[in-house]
Amino acid sequence: VSSAEYVKAEIDAGRPCMVGFAAGEGSYSTIEGHMTMCFGYIQTSSYCMLVLGDGHQTYDVYRVWNPAYNDCVISIVIS
Repeated sequence: VSSAEYVKAEIDAGRPCMVGFAAGEGSYSTIEGHMTMCFGYIQTSSYCMLVLGDGHQTYDVYRVWNPAYNDCVISIVIS
């Protein structure tokens, strides 16, 4: 599943989710894809900004959802 609406629905329901970034796109690896934990978003009239914990930084990372490189969303079940 890959859509900003799906990510927003998961976050609104209190469920963080994994978001994929395709290789060679955005500001991540040009060689392989990258997964990050999404735990929030900011919706404006023109875009959806994801709030991520990407493991490369010690602070929240903000990235605009872009269907050209956000290629995967995986729900996380915490039990």
